[in-house]
Amino acid sequence: MTRRIARRTSGHGSGPIVRLLSPSDLGEHLKPFVFLDLFEADMRGLAGSMPVHPHSGIATVTVFTDGDVTFDDPQAGHGIIGYGGVEWVRAGRGMWHGKELSAARRPQSKGSSFGSRLPRTRSTRNPRPYTSAPNRCRRSVPLDSSSVRTKERRVRSERRARSTISSSR
Repeated sequence: MTRRIARRTSGHGSGPIVRLLSPSDLGEHLKPFVFLDLFEADMRGLAGSMPVHPHSGIATVTVFTDGDVTFDDPQAGHGIIGYGGVEWVRAGRGMWHGKELSAARRPQSKGSSFGSRLPRTRSTRNPRPYTSAPNRCRRSVPLDSSSVRTKERRVRSERRARSTISSSR
């Protein structure tokens, strides 16, 4: 079955953050998803220029695909998140966000951040941040496209082998 692409976007924004999906455009049609951002920033400059802003009723997942950042949060503690690391935040009934990340060993960082509306039962809970180092994250498929194609071929080959075995019985 072939599916038609309904809409394409190159995003909008200025500076280090490009918003691909926001509540007022595609997010309106893809609920409960709220936003999808890509970022590439010199964290030395971004840390002081990012305005503090509120989040409530959502959960965010930020994945770092290059570089590393230092986090300093009263609830999550202090540490470094590097390539492949994840920051997950349940904003719940509300929290202020924007000053907890800064440059670590390398000033440049890249990644993506995704936000989703929380179910009503969780949107009134206290906020809770989580961080995870890359070695604590399970990866089901390597990120490079050649490895993905190789895995797809292997899966197809295994399926053919299983169907041959079951049809010969």
